[in-house]
Amino acid sequence: MVTGTPTRHLVVLLLKPGVGPEEALRDPGVLTRFNGRQAVGYEAVMYLAAPVGGVPPWFSFVRDIVEGDIADQRGLRTSAILFVRVSDRWMAVSFGFGRFLLRQDSFEVDFGLRTTLNAVDPARLRSVELSAFEELVVRTRRQASRSTAPATFGIDTARDILKAVTGEPRNERFGRRITGSDALALSPPIRAEQVHDLLAEILETYNSTAYRESFEWIDHVRVVRDHELLAQLDGELEQAVGDAAGQDLGAEMPYLAAPETLPDDRISGYRYFGERADMDPHPDLSLEDYLAALGDAGAPDIAALRRNEVRAISADTNAPYRTWRVYDCLVFELTRDDGLFLLADGTWYLIDTGFAGDIQARVEAIPRCARRLAAATPGEVEVDYNARVALLDPELVLLDRFMVHIPGERAPIEVCDLISNANEFIHVKRKTQSATLSHLFSQGLVAAVSFRQERAVRDAVRERLRDLGSPIAASIPNDRVGFQEFEVVYAVITRNSALLPGSLPFFSKLNLVRTADELRRTHDFRVSVLPVEQL
Repeated sequence: MVTGTPTRHLVVLLLKPGVGPEEALRDPGVLTRFNGRQAVGYEAVMYLAAPVGGVPPWFSFVRDIVEGDIADQRGLRTSAILFVRVSDRWMAVSFGFGRFLLRQDSFEVDFGLRTTLNAVDPARLRSVELSAFEELVVRTRRQASRSTAPATFGIDTARDILKAVTGEPRNERFGRRITGSDALALSPPIRAEQVHDLLAEILETYNSTAYRESFEWIDHVRVVRDHELLAQLDGELEQAVGDAAGQDLGAEMPYLAAPETLPDDRISGYRYFGERADMDPHPDLSLEDYLAALGDAGAPDIAALRRNEVRAISADTNAPYRTWRVYDCLVFELTRDDGLFLLADGTWYLIDTGFAGDIQARVEAIPRCARRLAAATPGEVEVDYNARVALLDPELVLLDRFMVHIPGERAPIEVCDLISNANEFIHVKRKTQSATLSHLFSQGLVAAVSFRQERAVRDAVRERLRDLGSPIAASIPNDRVGFQEFEVVYAVITRNSALLPGSLPFFSKLNLVRTADELRRTHDFRVSVLPVEQL
């Protein structure tokens, strides 16, 4: 590290191939342009925003890079962006609020994240920002009091999307700490004539694949934020929705699902854009019903999908209980030459094809339950379905809504919806959005673990079965639960039951694989899937 050189805080972005400085700016006409000095030895150009008064701390640094006496410019320039050509690419260094002078589609997304992961010592991370697959709108930031390894942050490499990371770089030229998301933030010791060489090192680091040694899993699932690609994906979605009009929707077609879990006993159904309050609500979300509600308006474009609303109707008041955009309710998996793309909860994701193939193979290896359940009728809520099935099949006992309190825990648990004389804990859910199915899988896991570990849970279940006069009570052990003595069965209600579980949304398949592995390997339960036909 060069001693005596002042440290500068730099925020760096990489422009997309073929994009130059003026093309990258939102409105270059309102900015003041300064060309780079020949003396610095590299090609550069800087743009300054309108003044508001004062002298910024980065003023003395940039005036050594560009031509012209910027000291004559009146007032504080709160925003500036310096462009430097590095090989055949332009890189942008933001000062103040300079980043917001750029068009959102002009720079590489995740440039800073990829560069940081290539640059840092994996054992010396300081913070990570994550979002979880089954809770796509929830982001968490975890920070350590000192540099440490990824395991300290509790990263689940089969579930979490890494949004940003801070750590200590191996290369002392980058300073003592770097942070990366779309932009790269670092504070190196640097002089004006060294900017090009530093940016060249940063670009070389970005192009490296060293991150795959410790962070290979970040390529499994990525949020799509490239504006050009998003426009292409939305165009294909628009075409698919138009093609769906009047057709029987298959596994490859888009469908509608509520973007949040709703209580069955509070919802009477759904209404779509343009439907009157005196009309009976639709019992289930359906793309066909939405298209029919549009009437003569024809197939909707993306603007209409973002504008039109879906309303979940309160069973008590007949008023909207929840309202969402149709776009946020669409689920669509799209296979293209550049990968597998998934739209869920209003967000597009890119799934690595190798990872997707591995998950597909693993989910299809989960056995189907040998038991068969009666088909669900249109509009039949799960609590009514469970009660009806228990009456039809003498080998089943209804435990839906039977809650067991565990000593020392606040919240009670529901052991299962149905229990069979073959030691099957059956959990029932409709195939809707990933979050709902993930809740189903989690419920089965928590209930099974509690049953194995807590005698109070087994005693409560046994007593309940005795009260109902069921001989299944005799199969509930007093003490130790035997190896694979019980089976967790996930019953999923869907119109295309023959295609399960391979036709589940990708995130649902991912969570099912994770949950099944934990139940079998850690807790010694058998696991199966039971498709239930929706009439």
